Amino acid sequence: MAHRLPERPRSELLPAILDRLERARVDRQTNRALTNLKADTRVRVAEALAEGLVAEVKSGVVHQTIRGDMEEYALSFAESLVLAGGDPQLLDDLRSFLALDRVGSATLTRDLIATYRREGVWR
Repeated sequence: MAHRLPERPRSELLPAILDRLERARVDRQTNRALTNLKADTRVRVAEALAEGLVAEVKSGVVHQTIRGDMEEYALSFAESLVLAGGDPQLLDDLRSFLALDRVGSATLTRDLIATYRREGVWR
């Protein structure tokens, strides 16, 4: 059995058809807009997750760098005591080198953090 429109006078038929076509067009536009919104939302969620992961990795790098600097300083300090062999003048000179090393390490760590901050991911 063929699908038939309800019986109406011909004068009402054209506006009814146009009304159905308009509703179908609006439904397609709404569906398209919702599909685009869903895709945009997925992209934003993925970007937020990626930023979190990157920040976590960068934070780990900074902590490892600082820990490595501390360990190297402790070893260098112990070595300076051994190298000085009880000579206070030599120990003072070696401590000057240790201070330079500490400043250099701190500068590199500061630059690493500044770079991460400029990238806008790590705060």
